[in-house]
Amino acid sequence: MDKQTKTKIKNLVLELRDNFEKEIENRLNNIGIYPDKEWKDGRSLPHLSKDELDNRRRVAAFIKREEKIGHDQKKATSEFIKEASYTWINRLIGLKCMECRSLIEEVITTRPEYGGRSKQHRDFREKHPDLAAQPDDGLTGCLICAFEKVTKEIKVLFDPDNEYSLVIPRYPLLKTSIEKINSELDYDTYRQDEFLGWVYQYFNSREKDRVFEEVRTKKKKISGSDIINATQLYTEEYMVRFLVENSLGAMWMEMYPDSQLRERWEYFVKDPNNSTREPKPIKDITFLDPACGSGHFLLYAFDLYYDMYLEEGDIPEGRIPEYILRYNLHGIDIDLRAIQLSALGLYMKANSRNPDVVVQHMNLVSADAIMLDSDILGEFLQEFEDDPTALELIETIWQGLENVRELGSLLKVEEQIDEVIKRQRAKGTQKSLDDRDWREKGWEDWKGDLLTALKRYYEKAAQTFDLNRQMFANEACKGVQLLDLLERRYDVVATNPPYMGHGNMGEILKIAVKVFYPKSSKDLYAVFIERCLHLTKINGYTSMITQQSFMFITSYKELRKLILKNTILQKTIHLGPHAFEDISGEKVNTTMFSLLKNKLKNEKGIFFRLVSEVNKKKIIKYLIAHDEFINHKVFIIELSEFQDVEGCPFVYWMNESIREKIATLSSFRDIAEAKEGITTRANDYYLRYFWEIDPSKLGLDWIFYAKGGDYNKYYGNLELVINWKEHGKYIKKFPKSTIPNKKYIFKEGLTYTDISGKGFSVRYLPKNALFDSKGKGIFLKENDELLIYLLGLLNSKLVTCVLNMLNPTIDIKINDLNRIPVKVPDTSVLDKINLYTSKNCNIKRSYLQFTINDSEFKQTALQWVLEKKKK
Repeated sequence: MDKQTKTKIKNLVLELRDNFEKEIENRLNNIGIYPDKEWKDGRSLPHLSKDELDNRRRVAAFIKREEKIGHDQKKATSEFIKEASYTWINRLIGLKCMECRSLIEEVITTRPEYGGRSKQHRDFREKHPDLAAQPDDGLTGCLICAFEKVTKEIKVLFDPDNEYSLVIPRYPLLKTSIEKINSELDYDTYRQDEFLGWVYQYFNSREKDRVFEEVRTKKKKISGSDIINATQLYTEEYMVRFLVENSLGAMWMEMYPDSQLRERWEYFVKDPNNSTREPKPIKDITFLDPACGSGHFLLYAFDLYYDMYLEEGDIPEGRIPEYILRYNLHGIDIDLRAIQLSALGLYMKANSRNPDVVVQHMNLVSADAIMLDSDILGEFLQEFEDDPTALELIETIWQGLENVRELGSLLKVEEQIDEVIKRQRAKGTQKSLDDRDWREKGWEDWKGDLLTALKRYYEKAAQTFDLNRQMFANEACKGVQLLDLLERRYDVVATNPPYMGHGNMGEILKIAVKVFYPKSSKDLYAVFIERCLHLTKINGYTSMITQQSFMFITSYKELRKLILKNTILQKTIHLGPHAFEDISGEKVNTTMFSLLKNKLKNEKGIFFRLVSEVNKKKIIKYLIAHDEFINHKVFIIELSEFQDVEGCPFVYWMNESIREKIATLSSFRDIAEAKEGITTRANDYYLRYFWEIDPSKLGLDWIFYAKGGDYNKYYGNLELVINWKEHGKYIKKFPKSTIPNKKYIFKEGLTYTDISGKGFSVRYLPKNALFDSKGKGIFLKENDELLIYLLGLLNSKLVTCVLNMLNPTIDIKINDLNRIPVKVPDTSVLDKINLYTSKNCNIKRSYLQFTINDSEFKQTALQWVLEKKKK
């Protein structure tokens, strides 16, 4: 989809959002519900009918439920307004998409021959003249009728009885919104599979900007519904195609190597190991996206499944869409709006293949259940008072689902459930509600019992109009359905997971990932790698696009070992920066890969290196089409070679000679050590530029301070000074400040900037200076005479090349330096290197004497020239 079209979609979605949110808030005000002032009692609103009062009661209970999970009234009401607005926008746009695919009669598209109305609107008015005579021209009734027609198959979006449907926008907004939907975008845009994904992306775009602004300016942690806003990133079409074709498609080609389907897959890469497997029915090949968003992966997987069913030939073509939705595709997301769009997209996809298909079931679950109401839980448990095992299982589920809204697919309750069932089976005497022995009863049977009991509980509550108990039963059903998907294991798990660093996580999420995913807890995307591997069957595929850092940095060495031990890293495209069209800059560096969960010896992986390519999509297609698997962009490597380098970085482009030297030569850590420096936690208070300080105090109360800074080799970046009055007494007392490695204070050494987009650069650190945590210090262990040599070596192209292999990110860690191979040359060579390195330092200092904001400054270049002329 081109940029111009995306911009039009964004403008339309944001304008609709603004209009609907204002309208929904006004409608809530009309029934006495406000975000920021006390609500009115429904009995004091005589203009409301009995039905309107009943709807008000349901909406109020729904909002109050949100308050129970920690939102204040304003936040809970605002969330309802946002979700109701999005639901109405989704419905109108969804109907338009279905019209453009000829799946329903036109209800949004207006035509002159129908009096400026749609065909369904015209027909509705003829059938219902009483409603046509109303001020809204019968439009509201027409839309609700249209919702009811499709709600049996896409209830998650069009259910006219859910709480968001109870607040109905008025006629003027509905009419103008339909006009905008019809006029702002062309017919073909609404037909594209990726359209709904961009609607979802742009609806949340303002929240995403707000969240990251608060992280940047207020150091706010990301939690609750902000996780959705912060982590949403629509996957480009070529990425989805590569990942699905090289997982689900790869599995098919392993079963049927002569299949012609491969010719349709532009991004399919031939397996370098020529793996094969025994065929099995397509019906039994399962696919999960555990962070499905608007369903982009599921939609493309649908197309592959359809062709595979056709080639298999065992299922009548008309029933294939039903089979795909019932048996093959599964999706989980923490955002109900995403699940709505996934359901709509799959419904349209199924109907485009067979207009008469009956969609009875979709394996889509929104991980947003609210597991509260402990009093009601106690009442519900009375139904199982004769079944101690059921009681223990239900309590286990309730505790495990407590933070489901933040963790989603990362919940690990299934292991606890399995433990309870195993324990009771071992006892062998416990009877269940259906009087079967627990030794015969597993999760599937028990789940059915629980859902049946919850349904009974809901129906009983509905008879007495008990809204709290109805909502309890609904939320519990959602929780059980989520656990049902997490209990299973899948042939293919493919996703674009959320990205969020450990430092930005809210407390609940941070603790959970540290406890359950210690190998990968530094970033949410890495946690999802570990989780996806766990959800994948043996001999199944895990296929993902993530940030590249897990391939290289020390923090993820245990995750890399896990991958090498349990999988074959079969196909990888290292994209680097600029992979996503909507993300600029070098910050997000990505890679996409397909892992086969099966460890065999001497297996190979194929790697495409496209980090410097601009048109990545075009290059990928070219390389695959021409089978150019031996060139400077494509590497085939035995995966065991990664273990030759400490930490097992996936440095696939490292040649054998360098790999051997890293493995055999002495390393940086043998002669030197890099050390963390000071963290003040109050730089604005303790740091100054040297020209802000009385020169008489420099070197006494105020000490020159190496704090990293710009790319700069050999010498410089010493324009800052730190308040070291009374030997740093005040910094030491400041909360959370740290002064580690005290024995290196005022010691001669080197310093470097740990994060730099321009590359690695090392500078001389004089004896009279201190160093920061962002400008780490380097010190010789024994032979200080090697200091100048080490300065020259670390600034060499050779070391830059090695570091770019060991960690091709902008963040150089101490352990990356530790792994650099170092060879101390003989005296004659050493003297030459020291001579040239010293000259470089002196040249740099000479240059800095003309730089007015540097501590070496003596005079301007013009002054120097004029003085030379005088002489």
